[in-house]
Amino acid sequence: MAGAGRLRRVGGGLSLAGALLAGTPAAAQEGGRLPLWEAGFAAIGVSQLAYPGADTRVPRTLALPFLIYRGPWFRADEEQAGLRAFTSADRELDIGLAGSFGAGANQVPIREGMPNIGTLGEFGPRLKFWPWGRHGQLNWRFDLPIRGVFDASDGLAYRGLSIEPRVLMSYRAGHGRDLSISYGLLFGNRALAATWYGVEPRFATAQRAAYAARAGLVSQRLSLSMGKTFARRWRIGVFARYDHVGGAANEASPLVRARDGFTYGLNLSVIFHKSAQLAERP
Repeated sequence: MAGAGRLRRVGGGLSLAGALLAGTPAAAQEGGRLPLWEAGFAAIGVSQLAYPGADTRVPRTLALPFLIYRGPWFRADEEQAGLRAFTSADRELDIGLAGSFGAGANQVPIREGMPNIGTLGEFGPRLKFWPWGRHGQLNWRFDLPIRGVFDASDGLAYRGLSIEPRVLMSYRAGHGRDLSISYGLLFGNRALAATWYGVEPRFATAQRAAYAARAGLVSQRLSLSMGKTFARRWRIGVFARYDHVGGAANEASPLVRARDGFTYGLNLSVIFHKSAQLAERP
């Protein structure tokens, strides 16, 4: 696409799974075992960048029921839905699906008359590594996802490939409180870069020159999320992400209007039902 939600992944998009599910009440419980499944309802309000390098903010609100499932091989949680291909005490390889919000061209003045940035879905493998082990109060993790990107608003048309190495620190402070901080680099191939930064000659104007996008670094990202659980069912969280495109491969694109920008929001969730059967904490 993970506090209230991990802000992930493609471009300026906010991860749907992370925004709605991450940090739900069970995620803040103590101990190494959690309910096998939980069902509830989540709502989010967010002000996001239309894409990295945009100077336009796009408000989003969303409310949906959700299901978290923590099976030994199939999992649907705050980060993605997918299959665990391999897991050990300090490593895990999964293959999953995530998604992100898009932005219409009419919402971004510099893109007026150009195609929309649709609702983007991602599919592919991700390697996770805990250098000092996991399940403690303080955890460090390294992620390396490699994802194909597809436009759900356009018949799952292929939009490129993303790679986002990331270092994440998570801390469970007790009493239902937790904190997560991450730093990552987002890279995209030429097709993905063209989705955000390319300007075909037919879309060129006096204010927007034609531009051929290049593969490479899209953005540096620093993310923060904090949350608090109440009565073991209710949770409120806040989250923010800073994007920096200075030195990125397409910094010279006429669609890059700001080198720095923030996405931030608020999440509220409640658990209605949960399994008596327990599973290991992810």
